[in-house]
Amino acid sequence: GEKEKVDTSIQVALVSSLFLGWRDSKSEITAEDDNTHPLNRLSSSLTLFKKGVLLDEASFALLKSSIASNELHLDSVIPAEIYRYDAAYNQHNIADFKRRNRGFTYHDRLISDWSVTLLTVQEILPSKEVMYCSWAKEHLNKEQTVANAKATQIIHKLCSDECQLLVEDTTLVVHRSILAAKSAKFAAAIRFSMLNHDVDNNSGAVRVHVDLSLKMTRFLLQHCYHGSILGGLSPHPLICCQELLELALIAEEYLCPSLSLECEMRLLSAEPYVCQCWHCCHSLQTDLTIRDRHKMVSVDSNNVDEDSISRVSGVCSLRVNGPSRLITAESAIDILAVYQQVDIFEHKHSITAQKIDSRGEASTDKAVYQKPFVVAKSYAIKTILQNFGTVLKTDSYLSQFHAALTDMENSDNTEDVPMNEDDMSLLLLQTCLDDLIDFPLGDRADKYREPSLAVDHKSSETENGSGSAKASPI
Repeated sequence: GEKEKVDTSIQVALVSSLFLGWRDSKSEITAEDDNTHPLNRLSSSLTLFKKGVLLDEASFALLKSSIASNELHLDSVIPAEIYRYDAAYNQHNIADFKRRNRGFTYHDRLISDWSVTLLTVQEILPSKEVMYCSWAKEHLNKEQTVANAKATQIIHKLCSDECQLLVEDTTLVVHRSILAAKSAKFAAAIRFSMLNHDVDNNSGAVRVHVDLSLKMTRFLLQHCYHGSILGGLSPHPLICCQELLELALIAEEYLCPSLSLECEMRLLSAEPYVCQCWHCCHSLQTDLTIRDRHKMVSVDSNNVDEDSISRVSGVCSLRVNGPSRLITAESAIDILAVYQQVDIFEHKHSITAQKIDSRGEASTDKAVYQKPFVVAKSYAIKTILQNFGTVLKTDSYLSQFHAALTDMENSDNTEDVPMNEDDMSLLLLQTCLDDLIDFPLGDRADKYREPSLAVDHKSSETENGSGSAKASPI
């Protein structure tokens, strides 16, 4: 109908103005050329965005293709893109002192050791009503306690491994080995406390002071023990996104790359409120010999020495499908801000992206990304471009804008040009367009290369197949 023709014309005008403005920004145009300055050319796009025009999926695909090829494509038909994301992390067990040096193969029954231990630490657990893990719910009784022979045996064995985390006004009794295996900062803090004899007078347990909120500490500990946050994230998407971004920065501080990986996978997922543990993950490989384990490039910090009782016992493969539920116009700017701060874990944090069609079938092309949050950033860029007018009204953008103005006012650099709101908007728009040149989720993404064991997902394996069998209950 007539409305469809008008809408199509507006999309064509928006794609054309965005591409031409971006192309002009790459040409030899000086700031004195007022009529042809690239930021002025982008002003028509900004006008459309401020009038409420959204860049739809098909138009975004055309824009991305045009920028990648440096040639405007308006007649191409490019289907909407939905992605599937795969990643993996190492799950630890409690090693048997007498057997650990004999080259034995780990068995499924060992994979739940630290999860069983977690269920005995009441102060860390969320309530069953907000718990994501079906395994944990099944093994907690009505009083939210676990009582069985294996739990009793493990707790007795770990008495000498206990330490205390002092968080706000709370003392959490946890276990040194698993914290040190998952977090290099915990490993260093525990060693420091032991050297300085910072111990509890009554129990003799090592004490470690943690400068985090109790809520964030619980999420961190749940991940260390169980491989996944057990539950308790905010049901409100924007608040949940902010919690995961805060956790990502904590993962950076505590040198816990597997937590950073979990945060990004949840942000990318259409279903972020699910468990990603050894029981709930897409597939689990447990037939790892000691030789295999030494060959692995772990997503954990591996700062534990040879006397540690915590050992890698399996590789948990994660799989989530888009589109993201948490990366929205309200949160996209925050995603970009966090991306600029998380770069320690390059080559220890790997996500494989793969296109899926409307029937849910995956394409043969894959791409693997080893820089933290590069996939989440790309999704945020797409979200910003598609909802640019809405983004300009969000609290996150306005906060960034006012912070930039304050920085310029306090700057000693006399060459800084005063900026108004439109100038900042145009610079954001140009930055997002520049990122489409090598957009990770696009035609110019590096093709998939076979990663190491710790980040390998064998799609041919099934949950009940060899090497991918789900671990048996405790």
